[in-house]
Formats: sequence, C-alpha cells, structure tokens
Amino acid sequence: MSMKERIVSECEHHILSESGGKIEFWMTKRLSNEPMHSWMKKALQPLQGALKTIEAKAGQLIEATYVSNESVGRSFDVENVLFYNVRAGNFEKSSRHGLRFRYLKEPVQPSERAEHFPHYQSYRLVEKDTPFLLGQCEKVASYEFRFPSSHKLELNDVWWGSMNVKWEVSDEWKCKLKKEEVLAKFALRVDTQYPKHSNEQYAVSHMKEIFDGIVSAMHRWQNPDDEIVREVGSRLKISYRTLFEKFRNNDHALLGKRELLFKRILKSGRFSINWNPADDMERLIAGELLLCPGEGDEWRFKVEILSVE
Repeated sequence: MSMKERIVSECEHHILSESGGKIEFWMTKRLSNEPMHSWMKKALQPLQGALKTIEAKAGQLIEATYVSNESVGRSFDVENVLFYNVRAGNFEKSSRHGLRFRYLKEPVQPSERAEHFPHYQSYRLVEKDTPFLLGQCEKVASYEFRFPSSHKLELNDVWWGSMNVKWEVSDEWKCKLKKEEVLAKFALRVDTQYPKHSNEQYAVSHMKEIFDGIVSAMHRWQNPDDEIVREVGSRLKISYRTLFEKFRNNDHALLGKRELLFKRILKSGRFSINWNPADDMERLIAGELLLCPGEGDEWRFKVEILSVE
C-alpha cells in the first residue's frame, strides 16, 4: 500500500481510496444497474462524493478504467459500469471537456486486494494530449458528419448521420469487408463540437447516444421490424423505403450482421427502441469522447474506429 494512499471507505465488500488525484474502488461484485444490493448502494455514496470533487480544467479529461480477471458469465457495456451505474450527474464537472475509458483483464496491484476484490475501477484527470492506447491499436476507418441542433441529441441522429457520409476505410479492411470479416475488439475516438448557443455540455450525458449510434452504423441490420422502421423514420422525417434500405445495406459494416433492435412497451402504450449494437466489453473495450463548443448552430463529429490487439 502506498504511504500516500488515503482510505475513504472500507468494508468486507469494497475499499475506496484516494492517492495523488486518483480515485480507486475495489469491489467483491461488479457494479450493476438496479436492483442493487443494499451494501452496493452504501458503497456508491462515498464514491459519488469523491467523484463530484473532481473538476477538469481546460485540456483535461476524466479517464476511467475497469479491471476484472473474473469470468462475468454474461456481457455488459464497460461505460455502463464506469459511468451510468455510478450515475451520470456525478461526472458533470469532470467530463465537461471529454472522457476516456478502457477495460482490462489484468490483475490490479496490490495482489491481495485483487484476490479478494476481483472488480476494480479507477478515475483520474489526464491531459487531452496524452497518448490513447499507445501501441495497442490501428486505425481502421474514419469519417465526419454534422446535423442541426433543432432538437435533443438522439441515437437515431448519430446513426443516420454516420450512415450518410463517406467513410475512409483502410485498404486492409476494405479487403476484409469483401470477405465479410468483422472487427474482434475495437475502440472509438470521437471529437465532438456542440452548438455554440446551447448550455455547457458534459461528455457523460451524451456518451451513450453518440457511441451507440456510431456502433449501430457498423452493422448490417437483419429483418427490420416494420413498426420500428416507421417509428425511426417518423423521428428522422425519412421515408420508409429509404430507411429500410439503409438498415439492410451497409458497405462499412465492420461488425457484420445483427438482428435488428427490439421494443420496450411503455405505460403510455407507445414503445421505446433498444438498438442493442455489439458494444459489450468483449468488443468495445476503450473509448475517447472529446467535447467542446463549436462556432455554429449544429453538432459536428469526427470519428475514428480503431482495431485493438
């Protein structure tokens, strides 16, 4: 244990410590969404309190890491564990300029903690210009798109914007796509500008829509449900035929075929759409989302898709 380490909270199920501006959180079980164990809710309170004190300066990002050498039994999204299951509002000050996250299977030192607490999360501020996944990745594709700020940012907008621009795909992956090969593990880097007249934004509040929209554009969707296609078309003001073809045909389907989304029926009788792209911890293992105000009244995105060893 480092002499500078300060234990903030500790019990048989978790340890929370701070050292040199780094928050570290060890747990016996992975943080999940509701319903949570009662001890997990209690453990979250000091973690949330510590995270609220982190305030990023210009040029700084919040970097979050999740590590577990335990077999989880089912897939999950790394960003959910690190951010959304902790509650997005706790990152308002720390992610105002952006964020990074990654998933690792390597044990965390000290080893006696990793043995008893197989789930580990850490948070710290880093400079934006520091390397991202140095030496571990290779660029597969990149593209840029934009859309007006006439309404709240939604996954549908990000997917549609991604589907209607030219992607610069590496020669190697152009050949692989013709053979219907798919990315095994990948990372995303997204440089985002939000409309200049909007209120100050923070990255965690938009990460899910942006990342899920981009990953959804990396699929060729199978057997699209008529009702869902019409609903998405209504929101985007796009004809059924045009939208149907975009679901089925995709010349940059780096993640291959996917059964099309499913519906959640709401109490009102309407439904919400769950796109469910392949962005779980076995595929999307790292991400970076930069965020800054733009010069115009529109959202702008620069996207890089990276293959990770």
